[in-house]
Amino acid sequence: MNMFKSASFWVVVLVVLLVGAMLIITGDDPGDEVAMTVGETSFTYNDVDATAAQMEEMFMAYGMQVGPEELWESVTERLIQEALFENYIKERGIEAGSEELDELIQSTVMMYGMETEEDLLEEFKAQGIDSREEMEEVLSFQLKVEKLMDIYADEVEVDEADAEEVYQDYSDQMTAAGEEENIQSFEDLEGEIYEQITQEEAYDNLMAKIEDMREDTEVEILFTAEYFGGVAEEMEPEGMQEGMEIELDPEDLEGGEEGMEIEVDAEEGAEY
Repeated sequence: MNMFKSASFWVVVLVVLLVGAMLIITGDDPGDEVAMTVGETSFTYNDVDATAAQMEEMFMAYGMQVGPEELWESVTERLIQEALFENYIKERGIEAGSEELDELIQSTVMMYGMETEEDLLEEFKAQGIDSREEMEEVLSFQLKVEKLMDIYADEVEVDEADAEEVYQDYSDQMTAAGEEENIQSFEDLEGEIYEQITQEEAYDNLMAKIEDMREDTEVEILFTAEYFGGVAEEMEPEGMQEGMEIELDPEDLEGGEEGMEIEVDAEEGAEY
């Protein structure tokens, strides 16, 4: 029973959380009307529609029904986060080279027991990514996030007391599950424990930086929750109320930030 999250887990959390919006920011229809701005980054109504479709699909896949206000909140939050991450990656001068990208594609093919890159592309198509160019955009973004996480991980110093506390939690969980005989020693798990703490702190510190950037970034949203009224009307369950919160755990819902809360606030022309 492995209770320790690897470095790749936190990268996946960030990539899946942001990748849908990352793909649509590169849309090439300059005639689209601007729906919201995040600093110097603009999103059109086509961007909003594409993100809303992805969010609806995600919610429905897990049996979650949302109304217009909740959909508005989740869509705008996702686009804001994407723009901030893209800007920060550029600010840190992080790039993904073609050789690195080729290596990642090959390692991903091997990791999933596939034979060719075309097999990998077919898997991406099942997730709504329809071309090799889009697939490379996703994987390039993954590489950049990995490098950003590495920078933050290098700055983490793990306290031995914290490592011992994590080990005690592991031991308690194994005991509660009736698997005392399978409890490994602290020495055997020390590397994994230190890695988990390092990655968790790196993730938390990175997200704190993004939140700091958000406070200094002007965000203007030019549409209200009423924009989603027609679509969300069929999805809204009885008892849905403004102000409800949805908390997502990435272990249950791939693509969500751990403990992410969606809280309704859909005022017209809202600025953050």
